[in-house]
Amino acid sequence: MRLHTCLLLALLLPFCLSMSGCAFIHNAAADSIIVPYRPGKAELRRHFTRGITPGEYGLRAVDKIIPVSDSIDLAAWFFAADSAVATVIVLHGFGGTREQQLGAAEMLLDEGYNVVLFDARGHGASGGRYCTHGVRERYDLMRVIDSAQAAFGRDLPLGVMGHSFGGSVVLQTMAIDKRISCGVVESTYSSLRAAVNDYAGSIPILSAPSVKRTSYRLAGQKAGFDPDSANNIWAARRITQPVFLSHGTEDERLDFDNGERIRAALSPGLVTWRPVEGAGHNTVWQYGGAEYRADILAFFEKNLKKSGRAAE
Repeated sequence: MRLHTCLLLALLLPFCLSMSGCAFIHNAAADSIIVPYRPGKAELRRHFTRGITPGEYGLRAVDKIIPVSDSIDLAAWFFAADSAVATVIVLHGFGGTREQQLGAAEMLLDEGYNVVLFDARGHGASGGRYCTHGVRERYDLMRVIDSAQAAFGRDLPLGVMGHSFGGSVVLQTMAIDKRISCGVVESTYSSLRAAVNDYAGSIPILSAPSVKRTSYRLAGQKAGFDPDSANNIWAARRITQPVFLSHGTEDERLDFDNGERIRAALSPGLVTWRPVEGAGHNTVWQYGGAEYRADILAFFEKNLKKSGRAAE
């Protein structure tokens, strides 16, 4: 009997190891979709040599904690501009932090905008473990808007600006919250499914079609959301506010076609489409240069400052 048991175990062992290995791979792949990497302060300092605190940029910020759903608190910085006529909320990308957006805050404050930077759920100093690519974050951003309006006034026009994952949140929130006057969306994906397909080329663990399918479904189960609801084409078709949409033509993470599909779904009269020739996923500002910066500021000038003056 013992011999038979040993033989049976020997025959089943490779199968068991294979099944265990597959489960490990699928879990790891699912986590790569929904569990953002959280860089430490030392790592941030290596990448952002100018600094990672408002003071190092010569800025004054008020620290805020914003409660959202699931008993999660979001960590935020509020920056007040002198004689501001509008407020802009800036969102980071997947695995990013508010520290990475201090340069944008400086630029916007110089133009007379109040600014809010915050760490999304599962990122930076905020609570939570999972990222749902806009499905829950759209409601988180609505709570951030509540807090911004309480701090700066409800009569000021409000704009939003987001890169990659942050752009996904911007689109999905603009579709349901008309307090947002306009939005800037950079290098984002048409849907989470499209993002997983595109990222599979740069993440070996996601490269096999069966792993992509299983991990996509498992990611939703683990984080408690429907991945197909992270659909920015759905959102774009419902947006009634102006959108400045940009994408690098050489984006190595999210194919340029993502931007084209979102542009086609937005109302032609509302979208300012800005392909950035030669730019990769994180180099739109670098390749766009002074002209790109001027285009964004002109967009905010037209849709925030002028509407703010008209309301006075």
